[in-house]
Amino acid sequence: MLKQILGRKNTIQAIQLLLITLLFVTACAWSVNDAPQGYLWLFRVATPLAAIATAWWLWKVMRQPERYPDLLRQLTRGGRYLEKDGVCFAPTFDIANDGRTCMLGIAFQNRNSGHASVQIVMNPLAGSFHVRAPKLSPIRASIECPGGAFGVWRFPYPIPAKYQGKTISFAVGADTKYPAGRGELLRWRTGMRVSSVEELRPTHQLAVSLLALCIGILYIKRPGTVTLTLPRGVTEALPADAPTPAPAQEILWTPEIATGGFPILPARKAA
Repeated sequence: MLKQILGRKNTIQAIQLLLITLLFVTACAWSVNDAPQGYLWLFRVATPLAAIATAWWLWKVMRQPERYPDLLRQLTRGGRYLEKDGVCFAPTFDIANDGRTCMLGIAFQNRNSGHASVQIVMNPLAGSFHVRAPKLSPIRASIECPGGAFGVWRFPYPIPAKYQGKTISFAVGADTKYPAGRGELLRWRTGMRVSSVEELRPTHQLAVSLLALCIGILYIKRPGTVTLTLPRGVTEALPADAPTPAPAQEILWTPEIATGGFPILPARKAA
């Protein structure tokens, strides 16, 4: 049972929780003096030793080599990317081959062997000295990611002239589902966890804050964010007479799972 739980959740986080628990028990054992001395000294000696063994276990697991390459880490500065329930992703802005169209790209990689369906929402946030958020279109992406696969989702993203070249923060939320189950954990390294799509909604945040205030708790939760620099010299709007472009998704790499090989799948449009 333990092996199954650790296989489906993040092993590193489970070990970290165990280590924190042992350290807490150790601190309590050394701060209490009115307990039976036999049991007290048992906890004072045994729990620090268990904490040392757990710390060594954590060190070994963190140094364990990945079974498959962390392709997102190679694309992002310092390996900083986001994650929601096993699917890691990193949004970027680029310019299309025509030199004028701004393209939003979301590179993604599945840490599990099960096929994942991911919904990603990005809402522009107000800066430090601004009350209102920039008038930029919210971003919504629907991604289908096979087990362990790496790919990219792209969509044209016009930028008004006054925002071009500026650095903008986006609140990020995502929902990940595994229709046939998560499967096996293929990669250890995690990304920065983001909120669910529901938690991004102002009504949800207000309801949770009011509920917490009713029981005397001041609850303020900041969603996961990403800061991006918008490109300059790009189109401010799509042509009015042009059809609305469809998002395009492309799987660039898949690991050798079951059937073998490292196929490059053809481009496919996201739902």
